[in-house]
Amino acid sequence: MSTPKGMTVQITIYVGADHAHDQITRRSVTGILLFVNNTPIKWYSKRQKMVETSIHGVELVALRIAIVLIIIEFRYS
Repeated sequence: MSTPKGMTVQITIYVGADHAHDQITRRSVTGILLFVNNTPIKWYSKRQKMVETSIHGVELVALRIAIVLIIIEFRYS
């Protein structure tokens, strides 16, 4: 294994979801904050496209969106 070049980077991501936020459509809201070395890089807040019946499903959808954001953000780094 070769020795790493440059400084180490710490990536922190916070994910949250508000289950059935919209009273009429019952859609949930996803919130994501992406930090690199304690500096905010990207934030995301959007209503989810599907209606979930449990908070577990809402959190899993939010985590999937967060993973896609990480892959897109650091793909060419």
